[in-house]
Amino acid sequence: MTPVIALSQSAGSLGLMATSYLISGARVLRPEGLSDGAVCIEEDSFQAQPPTAARLINAQGLLALPGMVDLHGDAFERQLMPRPRVRFPTALALADTDRQLVANGITTAFHGITWSWEGGLRGRDTALELIAGIRQRAMLPGADHKVHLRFENHNVAEADEVARSIAAGHVDLLAFNDHLPDIARKCRQTEKRQAYAERAEVDNTAFMERLAAAQARADEVPAAVALLARLAAERGIAMASHDDLTVQDRQHYGALGAHISEFPRSMEAIATAQDQGSPIILGAPNVLRGGSHCGAVGAADMVVQGKCDIL
Repeated sequence: MTPVIALSQSAGSLGLMATSYLISGARVLRPEGLSDGAVCIEEDSFQAQPPTAARLINAQGLLALPGMVDLHGDAFERQLMPRPRVRFPTALALADTDRQLVANGITTAFHGITWSWEGGLRGRDTALELIAGIRQRAMLPGADHKVHLRFENHNVAEADEVARSIAAGHVDLLAFNDHLPDIARKCRQTEKRQAYAERAEVDNTAFMERLAAAQARADEVPAAVALLARLAAERGIAMASHDDLTVQDRQHYGALGAHISEFPRSMEAIATAQDQGSPIILGAPNVLRGGSHCGAVGAADMVVQGKCDIL
């Protein structure tokens, strides 16, 4: 794999103190494709000619690419809770994440913040802390940070508060998730139930009570999802559906205005998304690991077949 230098519109994202740079020797990705040539940067813009007294960066053998945009990243969860029930301060976790992003060529990051009925790492308090931390952009100097809010559909008890966050302009991308059926099935196994409880920062009994409470309000899910979708559409916020499995899944969310199909799990869902003209997002870890961890479609195969728009 060829090493990469990622470039954004801001020279500061390179992590250098100078204000003028000349990057030479790299293969450069431009709108027309890859070509040899230098990249000239002065202050906050690219220049056709080398700036005066520029700092020279020898990029021989490297690729110089535009900074990558990650539409779904949840690495911050590992920085926030590196082991069960062990928390680091939110500001520190985000600062660590910021540096990792830039080091890996990601200059715009949509953080996949889950607001779930589970609580704990993926609950209300954590979501609000993360959103507040991301909005303090001066504390995160490397990348451009955005909120990809992952609403768990069965979290109807907190849907009104999620709606207020959307109305306040705190959400940049809204995704609809429905992990409850899978969680309920996996909780039949003691070790899985324990893992979910640890992530939620409660004991097993309390977690199962939360699960039962969310299941009991299943009839309210359609109205809650429709409300949030309407608010997001009114504010021009892009929406995605997560883990589409059936034709009906993709049709349903498409009708709500959630035009992005994020991690569709079947060929039927992918075909429906393509028929709709809906962008298909698949996971880079799926490619790196050689397949899906949950038995869904292989992302690499979909890329080769032209069935993946965003990785």
